[in-house]
Amino acid sequence: MAIVGGEYPATRSACNKFLDSMMDEAWEQHLAYAKEADQLTTDNEIKAFLAKHGSEEGEPAIAPETITADQVREFRQEGLPELKKIARGGTSKAGFER
Repeated sequence: MAIVGGEYPATRSACNKFLDSMMDEAWEQHLAYAKEADQLTTDNEIKAFLAKHGSEEGEPAIAPETITADQVREFRQEGLPELKKIARGGTSKAGFER
């Protein structure tokens, strides 16, 4: 039983390290995304950004001209403020992990 009991903490530790590394990677990707968004000023820049990030990996890219004015307005009102906050240090990695 001691062997099984000893394996559990080792396995748990390995899983926790793996999950921590996944969270680190997710944070770095989200931070880079937020910093890119923080540079956007025009509707055309926002359309290009949304098109670039709007398709899933392996799917065809979205054309910027298909992004509507409503989508740009929604992004400006809902998405962009939070991304700017992250890019400027207002949301920490710990806050992101929650």
